[in-house]
Amino acid sequence: MMPELTRRETQALTLLALGCSNRLIAQKLNIALPTVAMHLQSARRRLNAKSREQAVAIAVASGLISVIQSSDRRSVGVDPVRGLSALRQRAARGCNCGQLG
Repeated sequence: MMPELTRRETQALTLLALGCSNRLIAQKLNIALPTVAMHLQSARRRLNAKSREQAVAIAVASGLISVIQSSDRRSVGVDPVRGLSALRQRAARGCNCGQLG
């Protein structure tokens, strides 16, 4: 059974999945930078993930977070075992966190 994430953990993981840096996540959620790190670390522990990227992959694969590409409205598939090529590609293109309102 997959553990539940808090609202802030879910928001932070979603923004991370969209390619946002911790600094941008802090700005978007109007919280301090250390608080972002705490939420991401807590989510990583709850999901028993070895890295932030794996936490995102597990959360997406299990339906805990949903990441939608704003340009074509397709769900982004992330494989928790093989890695996060889609996440890394989005991060290279820049943060898409503006789509969350």
